Amino acid sequence: MRSDFFYLIGGRLVSVIIALASIRFATSLLNPDQYGIFAVLATFQAFCGLFLVNPVGQYINRHTHEWADEGTLLARLQRFHGYVFLVALIGALTVGAWSLSQSLSRSECILRMILIAFMVVAITWNSTWISLLNMIGARGTSVFWSTVTVCCSLGLSWGLTTIWHSGLAWFAGQAVGAAIGALGAGNILHRTLAMTKRGSWPLLTADAIRDYCLPLAIATGFMWAQLSGYRLLLEHYWGLSALGFVAVGFGLANQIWGLCESLVMQYLFPLYYRRISGVSHTDGGKAFSDLLNSIGPAYLILVAVTLSSAPALLMLLVASSYGGVYKFVYLGALVECCRVLANVLGSGAQVKRRMNILVLPYALGAAFLTVSLVMAAVANWSLEQSLVALPLAAVVMFLAMGERMRRDLSIEIDYSRWGWAVLIVVIVAPISWFFPLTPKSYIEAFEILVGIGALSMICVFALTWKNHALKRLLTVNLRTGE
Repeated sequence: MRSDFFYLIGGRLVSVIIALASIRFATSLLNPDQYGIFAVLATFQAFCGLFLVNPVGQYINRHTHEWADEGTLLARLQRFHGYVFLVALIGALTVGAWSLSQSLSRSECILRMILIAFMVVAITWNSTWISLLNMIGARGTSVFWSTVTVCCSLGLSWGLTTIWHSGLAWFAGQAVGAAIGALGAGNILHRTLAMTKRGSWPLLTADAIRDYCLPLAIATGFMWAQLSGYRLLLEHYWGLSALGFVAVGFGLANQIWGLCESLVMQYLFPLYYRRISGVSHTDGGKAFSDLLNSIGPAYLILVAVTLSSAPALLMLLVASSYGGVYKFVYLGALVECCRVLANVLGSGAQVKRRMNILVLPYALGAAFLTVSLVMAAVANWSLEQSLVALPLAAVVMFLAMGERMRRDLSIEIDYSRWGWAVLIVVIVAPISWFFPLTPKSYIEAFEILVGIGALSMICVFALTWKNHALKRLLTVNLRTGE
């Protein structure tokens, strides 16, 4: 387990550096309008991923160990190919319809449709193969191909955008990089995991579609509306340039939180899925409580880190033409905190496989945000005033999710660790908002980040020290489940 952790943390550090470098390159090469185009395309890709692919992907993750144990995993995944291409076609048609509504030329509409279709196929198989390698215990190989993906994506995006200064070029580079990682990881997985049982094995049954995938698709559709779909409203009411600025600020927060979340999901979630595989609901509830108490307090520490380090991060990682967006990073940190904590809470639905309980929380958040932004636009509110709706909607969604899980599962909360984490956020948040640590030079910005990083590591170490919930998760064997 220790070697697995070092594999993952090493890979995440490399990914952090490359992902943050990507923001610097993108903002240096693209003006706000072009960055807004990239943000819109990423929004449609997220729609395909969250609404159409994610429900099936989560079902695969939930049954990975069961199917791998019986030797049918690869045979079942053969049926996934056709579905991925269908999703890519839907994504292309959706982008084509939206592009025509924007009075774009036919050639540019076709180009966007091709890029979206290619990206959907590439990113779906990239995340599927790499996730499966990690789930079956091939941690090092999973980290390697994740690193190859981000390296290739950055290099290709930089090269294409240098030649063609367009958000489409940056998006195309990301898609090709994901395809390279998918091909490599898929080849390794097929060589590692033998198809011991051939034949026609179903990926989804009618009951699985009705009880698991369909409710989850509805929930993730509302999740998309809240976390990405709002960008279409911003572009419509406030323009591409405004969307570009917002996408940079919120995107920086998303990169930081996404990388930390991916480390947690790669390391702890396979242990959680293995632990709840084939156990009673009571034991599954205990496993969920352990997951929540292991990572929830650490996520709150990340809020304090993001808020206090935002000005320094922007100086180092964002071009000067995007200056003044640090308040967007603050708002983005609050949105991301509610998002990742809600995702952890939502994983409790996997215990009883009742995915319909996720629908209402995400529906409330999406409805609150959509109505708030439309009302703000009608009232001619400024962009900054209107964006307050995003963290408010995230809080509504998080509270609804917490209440729903409390009613469905018996959850044991480690109030001491959660209390200390909340106290740190309460102290840091107002100080960071009213007295930001604004550096005067790159060296000072780097020193601020080093200092904040050291303090945060001490806090996380203190919260995980003698954490019995974390210890119980770490003792699970991925291959045997014992």
